[in-house]
Amino acid sequence: AQCNADPASKRYRFGQQEIEELTSTGKTEFNGLGFVRSNLRLEFFLEDAADPERFCARMDDHLARQGFVTIFTHEDDLNDERVRKLVAAAARHAQELGIISD
Repeated sequence: AQCNADPASKRYRFGQQEIEELTSTGKTEFNGLGFVRSNLRLEFFLEDAADPERFCARMDDHLARQGFVTIFTHEDDLNDERVRKLVAAAARHAQELGIISD
C-alpha cells in the first residue's frame, strides 16, 4: 500500500468515499491501489524520546481505534538519536503486543 503521509496533498484525486474511509479508518483503496495513512511521524514526537511509554501509549491509541498503526520517518531523521530511540521503543512495544515477530 502507498503510505499517505500528507493527506491534504495526496488525496486531491480521491472521491468523497475514499477521503472518508482514509479519515475514519486510516486506509482506503483507489484505482486498485491501497493507501494507508501514517499515524505517527517520529520526528513530530521527539519529546517522547525522554518518555518512551508515552509514545507507546500513542501506538496503543491508534491500534485501538484502527486495528493497526503506521509509524513513519524519513531516512535523514534517523541521524537524530531521539528518533532512533523512538524506533527502538516502538519495535519493542510491537513485539510485546505480538504484532511483529523477531
